[in-house]
Amino acid sequence: SLSENQIVITMSHFSDMVVSKTQKSELDNIKIDTGFKPGVDDWQFVNNGSDIAQDGQCAGQSITSMWYYYEKYKKAGERRLYGRFDNNDNGTGTIDFDLDDSWSYRYVSVVQNTVGSGISKGLFREFTGTNDSLTYYAFAYSMLLTGNPQYTAIYQYDQTGKIVSGHALVAYRIEKNIIYVADPNYPGDATRSIVYD
Repeated sequence: SLSENQIVITMSHFSDMVVSKTQKSELDNIKIDTGFKPGVDDWQFVNNGSDIAQDGQCAGQSITSMWYYYEKYKKAGERRLYGRFDNNDNGTGTIDFDLDDSWSYRYVSVVQNTVGSGISKGLFREFTGTNDSLTYYAFAYSMLLTGNPQYTAIYQYDQTGKIVSGHALVAYRIEKNIIYVADPNYPGDATRSIVYD
């Protein structure tokens, strides 16, 4: 939260944190491209869920693809993620058949199970329903500052305001007030977006 003389930040630990400011006008009509690309940096399989992530593993797919992009591709120079562990990296390409990608499914499902419960889930949901304008500017500024894609979650509410479902995405580019997202339900699709009006 923000007031005239105070900023309150919720974190699970204090590392790699920065507090800064900019003018909103600097972020209007900004064009930002983090370099993350669907079909290159997301997972090649659809968010169908697994035994331990029965409602889907979209958060696991989103978080691990961002981690791989930053830690393995950008920092370590390893090859891009899409298809990297296809068929458990045994050398036989079956990009259109994801049932043989058990390593990847297990990995993202464990991350989903960890993030989808406890303090992480509470932290993500704490910021739902905030001001759309501030949310847009927060994405633009964080992408501008870090040069990295950002985790985002969208939610569906019932008539009483209770969250009934949610979905995780990777925000990777902004242009003309459109936030482009990598959607685990549509791997490789670079047309998915959230329009800020």
